[in-house]
Amino acid sequence: MQRPARRQANEAKKETAYEEGNYDYNIWYDKYLTDRGVHIDRAPSLTKLKPEIDTGYTKADHFEKKHASYFCVYFARGACTEGVNCRYYHRVPQREDLERAAEDNLRDVFGRARHATHKDNLSGVGSFNKECRTLLVSRIKLDPS
Repeated sequence: MQRPARRQANEAKKETAYEEGNYDYNIWYDKYLTDRGVHIDRAPSLTKLKPEIDTGYTKADHFEKKHASYFCVYFARGACTEGVNCRYYHRVPQREDLERAAEDNLRDVFGRARHATHKDNLSGVGSFNKECRTLLVSRIKLDPS
């Protein structure tokens, strides 16, 4: 990559009503105390990844060669505010990256921790006990014609 990663957003948008870490966290169920009975209305994303213009080198490409570096989840959402100063990769994963990630079954390619079981609502990063390659697609409205 010849060019630096582009800053995709100027400021981070706050999507939750509470700050993570301010409440009790249950490690067995991967939930916060306030997550009980919360039904989140889904809305279209405000940002979108454009790989042809957003891809570029970051600090991970220059300084993290010895250590396993992960991909930026905010880059994948099209909302990274760091750009070239990000500690994670800003590119589409290649086959070598996925093979390296398969060795570490406790984390996904973004560095998020996996748990023993899937969440009840099928959100999250999955389980380290069972390989899952299923993509859940919901809330599709079909034209009756």
